[in-house]
Amino acid sequence: MPALRNLELPENDKTASQIGVTVASPNLIYVKDMLGELHTIADTEGADMLAYLIEMAFIECGDIVAQSRPLNLGFQNKRNKTT
Repeated sequence: MPALRNLELPENDKTASQIGVTVASPNLIYVKDMLGELHTIADTEGADMLAYLIEMAFIECGDIVAQSRPLNLGFQNKRNKTT
């Protein structure tokens, strides 16, 4: 799986928020990296179904980080659930 590249803007460039670009959460980038590691381990162990499911999560997380799909699909966030 490809490694995520960290891009740095020179100090004189505008910040991402000033040019209207949302920066991916460092936590989501970490999750994506860890999923890549877990996929490698599961694949090495021959756990095909587990490796497949982890790969799907890796792809999903990559889409969220790349902002090609929304963070959530309208489901209630369990952390913010009020009952």
